[in-house]
Amino acid sequence: AAVSPGLDYRSLSEDERVALLRRELVSPRPLVSPFLSYGEETAGELAVFRAATAIRARYGEGAIRTSIISKTDSVSDLLELALLLKEVGFVTATGATALALVPLFETIADLRNCVGVMDRLLSIPESVVSTMKLSACSISSMLLATDVSSSTSSTRMVRPHLVAFTNVKKPPHPAKPSTPR
Repeated sequence: AAVSPGLDYRSLSEDERVALLRRELVSPRPLVSPFLSYGEETAGELAVFRAATAIRARYGEGAIRTSIISKTDSVSDLLELALLLKEVGFVTATGATALALVPLFETIADLRNCVGVMDRLLSIPESVVSTMKLSACSISSMLLATDVSSSTSSTRMVRPHLVAFTNVKKPPHPAKPSTPR
């Protein structure tokens, strides 16, 4: 990986991935280098996000407002999307984001685990979680039960989409019990 040459990202535990991604999200330096060659899948995904950037530059903020990550099953999935969006300018190192990031929970197992994934995401310090549009105190998520053929696919594609969602509101801070005076 470009972060640490020789690092095998896939061999990292979920906690190690989350820690690495959190560090990269707040780093002001780019992760992608113009001096390196990338595989076809990586180059293709970056091209999609660069095209989304160009579309917003041409047609305005309303052109693309949401990026969905399919087959979400972990917090690192969401942070990986945020990091890709940071590389093309949709997310800044300070956590400001131009898009809502939306996890798509597709399989029965994903649906069973989605509360834990979202709880863990929401427990990350605000400076990182704000990349998920939580600074506006709302988060969107999609729940979708798919057929067996699509839920067994090993490929997870990340694509920005134009979509409308119902937001689930999250209060900015837990309510504190009032004390009588």
